[in-house]
Amino acid sequence: MFSSALGYRSYLINQEKIQTQRLLTIESEKNKELLQVQHAILQKEKELIEAQAVTNRQLQNEVGASLSSIHLYAELAASVVTSSPEKSQEYLGRISSESKQIMEDIGDIIWLAHVRKEEMHEALLTRIRNYSHEILNAHHIAVEYHIDPDYYQTPLTAEVIKDTLVSIKAALKKSISQIGNQKLILVIKGLPVQYSISFA
Repeated sequence: MFSSALGYRSYLINQEKIQTQRLLTIESEKNKELLQVQHAILQKEKELIEAQAVTNRQLQNEVGASLSSIHLYAELAASVVTSSPEKSQEYLGRISSESKQIMEDIGDIIWLAHVRKEEMHEALLTRIRNYSHEILNAHHIAVEYHIDPDYYQTPLTAEVIKDTLVSIKAALKKSISQIGNQKLILVIKGLPVQYSISFA
């Protein structure tokens, strides 16, 4: 009888150890998951801080360079306003152009700062479509887009997107004087340079 009671007590102690070990394992897994979540949050915060730093540098560079240029043209315009009014008007036109360009560049930088990595491809296409419609609709020019499947395999970085927007904007502006009454076709493959503009 004593031996049976002792054996049963030993069994209960063993079961308690097993249960305790099981609870410790479960708690350890929970802590592991919690640490992974905390790590992911810290990583996102780090990426956000880095993205904000990049955005600040880009804004400072763009604004600084453009303001220097605008200041130069303003001084030139003032220096010839009496002796050469036509030249002064030309400089004022450049100031207007520079001002518009800096607003576009700042808009692109701020837009890019809010684009998620997993949405970059679609977001860039939307940005290109919006810009092309804005510039081409004013001249009553129709546009058609051909997106190559390879485009979605192209790694996109902030630098690639920035270079792509600058390049495509310049190409669209240049095409206005060449297109006449034709439709513009924009083919996008790999980026930032694998795209083409044709007319039909």
